[in-house]
Amino acid sequence: MAIELSDTSEIMEKFYHFVTNEYKKELGKTINQGSKSFVIDFQRLDMYDPDMAELLVEEPKKLIDIFEDALMQYEEGVKEKLFIRFTNLPVNNFVKIRDIRSEHLGKLLYTEGIVRQASAVRPMCTLIIYKCLSCEQKVSVLQGVTTIKIPEKCPNCGKKAFEAEKHKLVDTQRLVLEESSESLEGGQPMRLNVFLRNDLVDPGIVKRNTPGSKVRITGVIYEFAQTMSYSKNASVMYEILLESNYTESIEREYEDIEVTEEDVRQIELLAKDPEIYDKLIRSMSPSIRGKNKIKEAMVLQMFGGVRKERKDGTKSRGDIHILLIGDPGTGKSQLVKSMAAIAPKARFVSGKGATGAGLTATVVKDEILKGWALEAGALVLANRGILCIDEIDKMSTEDRSAMHEAMEQQTISISKANVQATLNCQTSIIAAANPKYGRFDPYKPIAEQIDMPITLLSRFDLIFPIRDIPDKEEDTKLAEHILLGHQDAGRYEPMIPPEIVRKYVSYAKQTVKPKLTDAAVEEIQNFFVNLRNKEVMHENEARAVPLTPRQLEALVRLSEASAKIRLSKKVLKQDAKRAISLMKSYLTRLGMDPETQELDIDRVISGTTTSQRSKIYEIIDLLKDLEKSFGRDVPVNEIITEAKSRGIDELRAEEIIEKMKRSGEIYEPKHGVIRRSNRNE
Repeated sequence: MAIELSDTSEIMEKFYHFVTNEYKKELGKTINQGSKSFVIDFQRLDMYDPDMAELLVEEPKKLIDIFEDALMQYEEGVKEKLFIRFTNLPVNNFVKIRDIRSEHLGKLLYTEGIVRQASAVRPMCTLIIYKCLSCEQKVSVLQGVTTIKIPEKCPNCGKKAFEAEKHKLVDTQRLVLEESSESLEGGQPMRLNVFLRNDLVDPGIVKRNTPGSKVRITGVIYEFAQTMSYSKNASVMYEILLESNYTESIEREYEDIEVTEEDVRQIELLAKDPEIYDKLIRSMSPSIRGKNKIKEAMVLQMFGGVRKERKDGTKSRGDIHILLIGDPGTGKSQLVKSMAAIAPKARFVSGKGATGAGLTATVVKDEILKGWALEAGALVLANRGILCIDEIDKMSTEDRSAMHEAMEQQTISISKANVQATLNCQTSIIAAANPKYGRFDPYKPIAEQIDMPITLLSRFDLIFPIRDIPDKEEDTKLAEHILLGHQDAGRYEPMIPPEIVRKYVSYAKQTVKPKLTDAAVEEIQNFFVNLRNKEVMHENEARAVPLTPRQLEALVRLSEASAKIRLSKKVLKQDAKRAISLMKSYLTRLGMDPETQELDIDRVISGTTTSQRSKIYEIIDLLKDLEKSFGRDVPVNEIITEAKSRGIDELRAEEIIEKMKRSGEIYEPKHGVIRRSNRNE
């Protein structure tokens, strides 16, 4: 016999019987700990009494109230109201955010998504007791979400004059839940308002529901009327919200991509293939000819290194950052977009349309609770994934500066209005940029050619210049490749289908955490030590630094990614060699000092090579000597003449003087005269 909602006493008895049979220990523990909530597995209730479980799905609000009353009435230890929370609903009760419709109103269901916005916790009025001013009759009115409700008339005397006598307030927080990028089927991700109340806004739970967190929320769908500021009439349009009954964090990263046993067998076969690296490279943007080193780096970036958390609290990132800079029309944007299309959990933004708030996080007005809310940007939403940024050089300086903390510390700190928060941002970045003057010049430091701060440039593990140099033989092959692709759109198919690549990356990231072997350590160490101590220079000369410990850590990350491709738990010598090969390619293209023909990482990360710095020191010494004859103000022509006598040609001397002016070391008090900024140096 099916249970009816009107059988309140029967429902209370059945529920209490279920709790005493199935949850006696848990209930006792909850009461002893003074907890406000009591969590029940829905599937256990369904097995115990299917009719009650079915009624709970159809009439959750009323039935949960009855359950809570049952505990208050029958359980002696319950002195205050215990909130009944349900988890583990069956799969047929799962509804995607974009699939929620009016038919789901009032039903118990669950959904999943990424927290896009989280408001501050604020008190909300849920019930007001009004007193009639004529007969003093008291009337209780349950309140809605956005506006205060008052009685239409007194049930006793029929008058319409009331005053509020008592309010019932509960703590409330509003979340905006957004579909995760893995579940998107094209188009804009849909959002859903979620309300948390009472014990669901305890500090521990609020900490788990920060923007960027992935959550599963069980609750009841309700509607509320949209406000119309321009009209006194009520709107016929309604907003949908989810009144949360239970919330849980699901930091599953790549587990959203379903990998079947058949997929695992296929992935393991691919991992054993000796040509797997070449096949993956040929699966990246096959319509773009060549650029295999860049594609290899992109493949390694997808798999990523291993994040390490040490006992002293320090952390080192496993995510790899790549920057592509080069001539127009060389396929940079297409490479970046292809990463967004093929990599699991990837987001794409363009420099022109990306603000600091849109990239990191911002504080916005909460239109419903009328407070401030924290909203996550693209870096936070791509947490544990990849963010693809096209035209990063077109972003404003303020917007780019917001990325510094995200790229190295992998957190984003916000302190605006009354909101202070730190958000996780374990995100790999692949970005494309154009040189300031249109074409890339290999003879100038990269810092002079791209409109980006040096501190941000230094955080990229690999920087690849892409040059467009006319060459008859190469141009013939390139033209043929492009034209054949236009002639037959399906000509250039990836070696491994994108769906399999996504599952491959997902499986590798979940199951493999490779560790460095002694052979790999020795290979990387020898490369690092030998390169830094390659040539013995004169004692008085400034010594070039070919690479720093930051590049050493990049080598480790690249080696670990190479091992992940083979699903290996060990980083072997061959993995270290692959990482070193990529690093050499990067350093020889960008880190070679054209004057000395030596590798100098300062050419990349500071824009001033060691040879240039050495000449700057020479000019400073030269100025000090000339000050003895000319005083504080030294004529420019005297400086250049003296520089020539010391082996610095006129053009180089003029360049150095201009650079020193820009850095503020010297200034020009009047035309043709130079003065040092600080004579005590």
